[in-house]
Amino acid sequence: MNPIPHTAAGLRVVEARDADEHAANLTNWEQCYDQTTCGTFHGLLEEIQLPEMQVFRESTSQGMRQSCCVWPDAMWFGLPFSADITRINGRTVAPHSVLVRPGHQEFELVTPADYTIFGLVVRQDTLHSAAQALGFDVDWSRLQAAEILHPSAAALKQCLHTLSALLQPDHGVPADPEHA
Repeated sequence: MNPIPHTAAGLRVVEARDADEHAANLTNWEQCYDQTTCGTFHGLLEEIQLPEMQVFRESTSQGMRQSCCVWPDAMWFGLPFSADITRINGRTVAPHSVLVRPGHQEFELVTPADYTIFGLVVRQDTLHSAAQALGFDVDWSRLQAAEILHPSAAALKQCLHTLSALLQPDHGVPADPEHA
């Protein structure tokens, strides 16, 4: 089955019935997916792509081994919505964690069946500017070396709520902000 893309106010939604096809759907990523459980595959990607940032929710029906590489000069933050075990580069991810990887560095995710993850990719210079403007002192070398972050439960809940709201068809970002 070919992907069925549609957009609403900047939101791109693509369905796939094949893991390889699904891997190719995420904008500006280099990915290779291998299905690890038996059964029919169904993938859903909901994505907003902006010049400095990408927000998405990715759902897969089957267990997956994913080889991923985010666009250069960016940071990826992955927020697993599913409670089941996720692994990043062989490390087990505890519930309520945030995954993080710098751009242009390959990493591996292993995810269970019926899995959903929210993703946020932000240009590193945009992150630097935002941190400075808000008065945050970030240890950038430590952040780039990290794979797993442990935010407070309240902060994670708020972030998941905000990302979910952003990805609603009636709340997306205008495709061309200058003409909104």
